[in-house]
Parts: sequence; C-alpha cells; structure tokens
Amino acid sequence: MAALPERKFAIVRALVETSPDGVLDKLQSALDGTSDDSALGSVRALVDEEAADRRLRNLVLRPILPLFAFGARTASVTRFPPPALGALWRALKVTQPSAIERARVRSSGAASSFDLVVTLDGLLADAVLGLRAREEAEFQALAKICDTVGPDGAQQLIKRLELGPMVRATLPKLAGWIDHAGDKTSAAARIAYKDAIAVAPDGASIFFEMLAGHLEHPWMILRVISAVMDKPTQRYLADSELSHFAEFILADVDQCLVEAGKLAPTDGPDAGRAAARQMRRAVLQTVEIQTCVDLSRDIGWGQQITRQQATVSGKVEARLREAEKALAEAFPRLEGKSSKTRHPPDLSAPPRPDPVTRATTLLTYNAELRDCAGPGGFSALRTRMTERMGEFLDHYVDDVLGLVHSDKPPNPETAMTCLEVAADLLRILQDDAAAKLVLKRAHAAIRLDSPA
Repeated sequence: MAALPERKFAIVRALVETSPDGVLDKLQSALDGTSDDSALGSVRALVDEEAADRRLRNLVLRPILPLFAFGARTASVTRFPPPALGALWRALKVTQPSAIERARVRSSGAASSFDLVVTLDGLLADAVLGLRAREEAEFQALAKICDTVGPDGAQQLIKRLELGPMVRATLPKLAGWIDHAGDKTSAAARIAYKDAIAVAPDGASIFFEMLAGHLEHPWMILRVISAVMDKPTQRYLADSELSHFAEFILADVDQCLVEAGKLAPTDGPDAGRAAARQMRRAVLQTVEIQTCVDLSRDIGWGQQITRQQATVSGKVEARLREAEKALAEAFPRLEGKSSKTRHPPDLSAPPRPDPVTRATTLLTYNAELRDCAGPGGFSALRTRMTERMGEFLDHYVDDVLGLVHSDKPPNPETAMTCLEVAADLLRILQDDAAAKLVLKRAHAAIRLDSPA
C-alpha cells in the first residue's frame, strides 16, 4: 500500500510533534504492530521517533517538567505555558546538538550514572546561558513565550534552571524525606535548603516549589519544610519566605469545599466520587498542616482550620441526611393508622428512578469518604448514619420478602426489581456480600413462589 502523500504526512508530523505525552503514548500503542510497508508504517516510525525524543527530553529536563503543566493545583507561584517546554527543547537541540547526542548515548547505558548526570546538568546550564544571552532565534522565541506569564517570566525560568541540578540530586531522596521524618532527613533537608539559598535569595522557596511539583500530593512538601524548621510555630512560618506553602494549603481547602459543594444528587455516582475526592483532599490537607505546624487553635491558621473542619463535618452530615431522604422516597411504604409498626412497602410500581439516582450518588459520595472519616473528625457521625440507612434497607428487604410469601404476593417482576435496586444500594453502603445475600434470598423466594 502506498505511503501517505507528503502534504498529509507533514500535517501528521505537526500533530504528532505538538501532541501531549499521554496522547503520544496512546498513538504509539495504537500503531504497535503496524507493518513497515503499510500506509501507516511511516506514521508509526514518526511516532516512535517522537516518543524516543520525548523520553530523552523528559530525562534532560526532569527537574522542571512540572512547571509546564497548566491547571494543576500546586504551591508553585510561577508556571509556564506548555509550549515553552517544546520551545526550550528545540532551542537545546539546535544550539547543543553534540551535548544532546552525548545525553542520548549515555542514557542508553553506555556510561556511568555520574557521567550521565554531568551531561544532563550541563544541558541545563547551557539553557541558562542561552536564555540569558538570547542570541539565537530559538532562545528568543522561548523568552517571548515565558514572558507571557509576566514581564520577568524568562528570568523566573532561568532561576529554576539554575536550581535544576539540586532538584535532580534530591528527587531520589524525596520519597524518603516524605515518608520517614527524622534527624537524618532533617539534616539532609537543611543542607539542601542552605544550598538553595546560596543560589538565590529566594532559592529555597523556588526549590521547595519545584520539589512539590514532583509529588502526587504537592501539599506534602510541608513535611520537608517542617523538618527543616523543626516543626515551626504558625507565627514563625508565617513570617518566613516559605509562608505561602501553608497559605496555599488553607486556600486549597476552601477551594475543595467549594468544588465538593457543587455536587447535585442527580449528577450520578461518578460525580459523587469526584466530590468525595475534593472533600478527602480538604481533610488530608488540614491534617497535614496540623501535623507539620505548631498551631494555636484560637488565632490565625489554627482558627481557620477549626472553621474548615467544622464545615467539612457539616457538609458530610447534610449529604447523609439527603441520602436518607432519597432512600425513603425511592422505597415508599403504604400509609397506615398505626405509628408503632412499619408500614408495608408500596410495590405497586418499581422504585422511582430520580430518588434512586439521588441515593446512588450520595451513597457513593459517602462510601468514598470512608478512609478519611477518622482524620476528618466525622467518623462517629458517618458510622451512625450509615448504620441507620443500612437498617432501613435491611428492613425493606425483609418486608418485601414477607409480602412475596404472603397470601397476596405482589407482582414478582416488580418485587424482584425493588430487591435488585435495594441490593445495589447495599453494595455501595456496605459491601458485595450484603448485596449478594439479598439477591440470593430474592431469587430463591420469587422463583419458589412464582407460578411455573
């Protein structure tokens, strides 16, 4: 089969070169196994070539990669447009082709790790020189993109490139610093802190921002800051150049509460999970700052966190009450004269879809908060209300099965639908075992009593 025409191939090349890394990975997977002599063979070769180039780029520029990810909520003050990353790499490839080739060869295992690091850090230094001088068109283009974030955007990138070697050396230790606080961690972190200050007056702040960008949970960089400052008081940290890390956490907690509050019960379980992730993020961050900073409950940050935690508990309780109401509406009961006994289920029709959707959304939200209920201070409340809703469903199942076995059994299809919906909700509220038990009882009872 003929290859793609040159004009179309040029379009494909432009698309491949500007695709995000995630998209490029999917393209490479999709084209895996494509034969060389097919129409897509040349495209596969192009994608493979670009993927290899990206791997080398990401290795060289690893210390600063998170700075080009717009939309991420991190403590970094300065971020750069994603196109700046490609512009920086193009500038290095044009001006330092020999060094780029050495990096490629050494990264393939043909050199010691020391030689590789020297080459990688040397390219960062070359980028600093090129961006300062701005003699080449490629670095001029890079500076222009950087300056879109502010009049000193290019200078801000230079500072981060200068700290790049320190960040690269620290990244292998970072997980240990986060997970295993102690005297050794504190000593190593303090040395890195002092070295960063030696690079620039604001070097420590930028250094920790860059490290935070490499963490799955950026707020955990506060653990390293706490180790450096020996768990500072809120007054001491607030007066330091690192105060914005704590301020970011507090502001992000408020943002999480706003985002979680946007959940509409009719949005469905995926929306419930997303809202719960926001609430969990809020809980974990308040716990983090309480652990890392010596707070005073009645003033400043301590007072703000107390208010935030009360808001979390209030919002969780409100959602649980909404779920209770939705359950009652989804599984209505017949009216009766006595208030001392449960009224029989109304099986004249299947459960109403809207209340079921609301209950499913809210119970999913509740289930996703299980692991942060203790740290969030609402464990007892959540347990009590979850048990109450579980009892409601258990009683409903027992009552439906009682009607199935009665002298006037309901429509078997309607009864089965009601029990299946109840089982689905019990699966969310409790576990698979509870749901399977309901379904087992339902199938046995309705199969036994239904006409042959």
